[in-house]
Amino acid sequence: MKVRGYILVTRCGVPFEAQLTAIRAFTNLADNVFADSWTDPHHPRRRAWEDLLSASIHGDAVVVGTPGALGNTVAQVVESLNTLKERGLMLQDATSGRRIVWDTSVVQSLAFVQAATREVRKRAAAEARLSLAEARRTGTGGVRTGRPTAPSIKAKWLNPADYPVIAELERESGMARRTLYRLYGPRYALPKGGSR
Repeated sequence: MKVRGYILVTRCGVPFEAQLTAIRAFTNLADNVFADSWTDPHHPRRRAWEDLLSASIHGDAVVVGTPGALGNTVAQVVESLNTLKERGLMLQDATSGRRIVWDTSVVQSLAFVQAATREVRKRAAAEARLSLAEARRTGTGGVRTGRPTAPSIKAKWLNPADYPVIAELERESGMARRTLYRLYGPRYALPKGGSR
């Protein structure tokens, strides 16, 4: 079994030196490193990748210095993984030190998870919109507990004669202390010239 390294250099990706360092730290490769430079998106041909595949036989291993080295698009990464599997080549990720076992059903599983994630996010956004509309209808906007805010909260907050404990105002209003300070300002605000 031979182990060969593969590096893909792109304009905004992981630099060549970092990928080479990762490969050499993972295995003692001397000259078996193939590198493609994909700085021109109009010429996506990967000649070094093709040379690596030509030089490899069933049971050999390919080590990448970064997962993104397998392609410049998701479709190309999937195609590269399928090619490695068809040829019986092992894939190892130098950054994690793991052997990557590829199965085409993984793509279907990932697509399912992505679709489920989109659906859950869409459902959560719709639920939030409904809750906001309900809060506006009932006049409880801004109060997380859904309880209406008594109009006397501000008066109690600012009344110098009656000093309710903040915890009582939090319970009564359904708002956090920080929210009360933000809405009504400092406590016990007195008119100019007043005294406590």
